[in-house]
Amino acid sequence: SYEYFLAGDPTLSAELCQFISDAPPEVGVFQYMYGMVPLNSAWQAALLEAHPLETIGRLNFRWQLGTPIPTWRDHVPPEAQIVVLDRALAERVDRDKQIFPVPFTRLFWSEYDRYDAHGYGVALMIDDAFASVALAVSVSPRDAILSIDTAYRFQRRGYAKLVGAAFIEETLRQGLLPVWDCDDFNEASIKLARGFGFVEQQPFVELAIPGRRRPKMRDGLWHYNSSRADGIIVWRRIEKYE
Repeated sequence: SYEYFLAGDPTLSAELCQFISDAPPEVGVFQYMYGMVPLNSAWQAALLEAHPLETIGRLNFRWQLGTPIPTWRDHVPPEAQIVVLDRALAERVDRDKQIFPVPFTRLFWSEYDRYDAHGYGVALMIDDAFASVALAVSVSPRDAILSIDTAYRFQRRGYAKLVGAAFIEETLRQGLLPVWDCDDFNEASIKLARGFGFVEQQPFVELAIPGRRRPKMRDGLWHYNSSRADGIIVWRRIEKYE
């Protein structure tokens, strides 16, 4: 719900290009947009031509079956515990804002019922405070994308390694493979991924408004039209293109 993946032939998608340019707030996604990922060179060229975007390299890591899972149980401090991040705890993390400055679970899962049905995570807690959280930000029938963050006052204690290892173990237990991606200049994230044993895959690029700013949205131009049987949501632009 915060990165958007564009496929197909952009020369045949004038309406979609206009949709992106207008960034209609009625859709409820552009408020949180982090970037757009072109799945082919044609989309990348079209977006860079139409918008003042910057190109950000992204590294992509994947867990390989047979890789030893880092041990974690014997390293949890006596005053701490690692717990499953159920719905109630996920809502608490979002309200707490010590781990993530935005409602992270809701950002990725849209609603807590959806997270409860399809998502999962683990948290390291000290007393009743969240110290570090590992969350599945997206889950497919095959993979789960991992995100880890640690509250500022608990950083540099190795807690990210503990919740990350616990998350990997839980992901494999569910029959899924963990996936990791990050900006190519995020040395801390890259080091952590490689330390777990993730293997680097093909990199990709993300296009973002400079400074990761939100797009300028134009309301009143696009209106919800219908939802198709195949899951496609149809929006129509009322005014002619300018």
